[in-house]
Amino acid sequence: MAMAPLTLLWPFRHYVREMKTRDGFLIVVLFWTVLSVFGALPFLIASEPHIALTDAIFESVSGLTTTGASVLSGLDYFPHALLYYRAQLHFLGGMGIIVLAVAILPMLGIGGMQL
Repeated sequence: MAMAPLTLLWPFRHYVREMKTRDGFLIVVLFWTVLSVFGALPFLIASEPHIALTDAIFESVSGLTTTGASVLSGLDYFPHALLYYRAQLHFLGGMGIIVLAVAILPMLGIGGMQL
């Protein structure tokens, strides 16, 4: 079963193409969309607080972008596992901001005092 993706790629093994800006934008948009939807799954799977799909995706995007916005109320009564997962989303979002500041912004000529 693992050979199926390889057989699909076999005809294109000699095809080489440079990535364009448009391709980079598409990859970033798809990455954030897929990551946000998968990040919302634990909120949807939790049985105790019923969280709607849009609220779960909002919480996931909020955590991954470190905006701090929330549509959930009564967080004190949420299960500890869900609160821990929510904190981990915010941690990963914060680490993403640090990676952006350290790795990508200096390549754009922004860093140090400009940051």
